[in-house]
Amino acid sequence: MNAITPIPGVGSFLRAFSAPSGRMRYWMEAGMWSVGLAAMCIADPTAESWIELCLFKAIGLGECPGCGLGHALGFLVRGEWYLAMDSHLLSPFVAIVLSHRISSLTIKGFSN
Repeated sequence: MNAITPIPGVGSFLRAFSAPSGRMRYWMEAGMWSVGLAAMCIADPTAESWIELCLFKAIGLGECPGCGLGHALGFLVRGEWYLAMDSHLLSPFVAIVLSHRISSLTIKGFSN
């Protein structure tokens, strides 16, 4: 007698949560990076946020590098280069690296 009896339908349910393969993996990663980059660029860096997601601010440490980078990308999109560099020195480099990653994943998604 078999000790483990498979439950009908569970295998297909678990496959839905497995890691994507092939082209879908490239498209999903490119989509996540694009949404994250767009969210940081669209958000107003000078506005007061109504929800705090930053652990550094929650425990009272002030500004964190992640918040500075998000603000800097928002300033870069608006053409405020001085404020962007004041918020985070590596913001132009990060914008270039993320854009390159998104474009290379998109190219792999088309060619694979």
